[in-house]
Parts: sequence; C-alpha cells; structure tokens
Amino acid sequence: MIDEQRGIHNERTKLLATYLNNLAVALIAIGALGPTISTAFGNSATSVLYPVISACICLPASATLHIMAGKVLGRLDYDEP
Repeated sequence: MIDEQRGIHNERTKLLATYLNNLAVALIAIGALGPTISTAFGNSATSVLYPVISACICLPASATLHIMAGKVLGRLDYDEP
C-alpha cells in the first residue's frame, strides 16, 4: 500500500474507533449515570430499580463498544521493520 493510501486508511480507521468509543461514553452517560443521578436527586417519576436495571444493561454494552473500538485500532496499517 502506498503511503498516501496508508495514511487515508489509518485516519478512517481512527475515526471509526473514535466514533465507537464516543458511543460507549454516551451510553454510560445517558443510560447509567443519568437515571442514577435523577433518582438520587429525588425524581419521583422513576423507581429505584430503574437505574439499576439501566446500568446493568448499559455498562456491559458500553464496555463492548469500547472493546470493539480497540479491535478496530488493531487494523491500523504500519510499516514493518
């Protein structure tokens, strides 16, 4: 692969990994931290069980997205010595 194509491939790979990792962060913020903070500050519309269930779903999903981002970074193209 020529250097220009390698650079384009690497930047697209890093962009995809960043996107997946940002989705993982957003999933934690919206699905786990949001309901927990809302319940902690006395939002009577939700029960205490909702943040627990939400966190049990969103934390593993977020971890999976983060691991997928790491796998994508493994596809970076580099010069072999």
